[in-house]
Amino acid sequence: MVRYCDLVANPDGYDGKQIRLRAEYASGWEHSVFADDQCVKSWDAQKLVWVEFDSALASNTKAPTMARFEKARCRPETDRDGRIMDNSQSWRVELTVVGLFRKSKDPNFGFGHTNSYPFMITVSKVERVGTLTKLRVPKEFSYPEASETVQIALSARSLAGVVRVPNGEVLPDVLVERVSADWKKRLDATFTDTQGRFHLSALPDGKYSLKVSKSGFSTLKVEVRVKKKAKSLMDLALPLGI
Repeated sequence: MVRYCDLVANPDGYDGKQIRLRAEYASGWEHSVFADDQCVKSWDAQKLVWVEFDSALASNTKAPTMARFEKARCRPETDRDGRIMDNSQSWRVELTVVGLFRKSKDPNFGFGHTNSYPFMITVSKVERVGTLTKLRVPKEFSYPEASETVQIALSARSLAGVVRVPNGEVLPDVLVERVSADWKKRLDATFTDTQGRFHLSALPDGKYSLKVSKSGFSTLKVEVRVKKKAKSLMDLALPLGI
């Protein structure tokens, strides 16, 4: 069994080899990665392993384990009646897998749909599926108060989208909070993933207040009018701090 922290600390020793790995698998909207909170601080992209699944996965994996894995892989957000509202919800589950590990030969060109991950494992067998958990923000966590706040208003089909820096690059680890109308009380919160994506719990049409923050940037206050018939999700630019 290879420990994740040992794997990313010594990738050359495992490059091109079939390994048995236990790690936290995170899946969601356009991301599929292994991580471990013990050695990956705040979704450090240079220590994430992109995950792909071999075509023989189902035949190599026991049927009950495969069924449990499929439920955990990308679980949709549903409303109270069980109707799917959005498929982009992010979840994390501990997996034990067997697969081929590779390290990118080019430091400027990696794996994944954005070619930004330095490592990849092609999983051929899932041996164990742990407890499924939604990625959550610690209750008392907040970034230091920014010196400047910018407020905008927009419409979107749900409380989901992407956060970018002003030049258009995606921004991970941004704290996105749904707050009360007076901006004082946190009602829900999440972090953006490695591709700057976020998704808060599905809610009916209406007006909601979001607070978007990260160290080194101005705070963005967003008044969102959710309309299921709206064509797009949110695309937010977080201003640089001053």
